[in-house]
Amino acid sequence: MARKTFAALLIGVLVLLAVSARTATYSTRYASGTTQAVVMDRGLIGFIPLIVGYEVKSDLASSVLKFFTGGAATTSSAGASGQATAAVASTANFLAVVPGEGDYVMIQYGATATKNQWNRISSITDGVSLSFVDSLAFAITNGDKIYRMDQIAQKEVGDSTVSLYSNALGILGGTKSMPIAATIDGTSECSINLFSLVYVK
Repeated sequence: MARKTFAALLIGVLVLLAVSARTATYSTRYASGTTQAVVMDRGLIGFIPLIVGYEVKSDLASSVLKFFTGGAATTSSAGASGQATAAVASTANFLAVVPGEGDYVMIQYGATATKNQWNRISSITDGVSLSFVDSLAFAITNGDKIYRMDQIAQKEVGDSTVSLYSNALGILGGTKSMPIAATIDGTSECSINLFSLVYVK
């Protein structure tokens, strides 16, 4: 029995060491809002994003924490700040089921890691453009990316503070080379106080 216990512990240690050895980098995000708070991370090419910890707070009894990962992408060539339409290379893999209730998207402006916008598709002109519920926060330059964000999990939070932390194996993983995001809703106050990621090969 002692040998089996030692062997199990040894295997566990080796697994943790293997995971640690393939760790690329950590990323921590946080956000606050009234009716919604959103955190976004652009991801790293060739790496898998793993959520290793979070703490969220809401004043809404029915609030839900939702997790998203990138599912498809297109490049944009033009879109004026304050307008709600962007010209894109392709509209394939994007949907606008009913006005204002289409796919959630993450718009990445330029090369600045934190210059991102959470939005939702309101309508599509096939092969030409995507229109959004909210106006563009910045002017789009040729080559900027728009990612469709697919929900991968959710957790009921309610009118409370909820937290969860993990080891390097992670709580939840996103899609390799794709961005990852989380949202929480509220009545007049909500926040994601911590959203910690580790990127692994």
